[in-house]
Amino acid sequence: MASRIVSGALLAAVVAVVGCGGQPAAMEVCKKLEGAGVASNCREGKKQGPAAIAKELVVFDVVGLAGRPGEVMVFGERREYVNTVKTYNHLGTYNAMRRHGNEDKLVFVAFNEKASEALDQKSKEVVDSL
Repeated sequence: MASRIVSGALLAAVVAVVGCGGQPAAMEVCKKLEGAGVASNCREGKKQGPAAIAKELVVFDVVGLAGRPGEVMVFGERREYVNTVKTYNHLGTYNAMRRHGNEDKLVFVAFNEKASEALDQKSKEVVDSL
């Protein structure tokens, strides 16, 4: 009987943690961007350049921008997230990038500024809702 109580309590604790909405996977975020009409063809990316320290990297085709992929990055540590956001903000000034981050979930999305304002807004809504 005692083992059932302990097992039940453990199961409840696991459900509570899972239900809290932990950190999403990069592919999960990309699929949400697909559902919002921002992205297509989500796929694992090669971590290099400013995205090299990401825990996960998924690249996607930006709807309406052939040949200009976007990126979803998920980080394992806050300092990695903050440093990457700073780098992308600096690069974005020169490379015309749209950028959205969720510091609580350590998720960052970047894509070319030639995307429409509507796509930019949809991306922001997805990232903010994580």
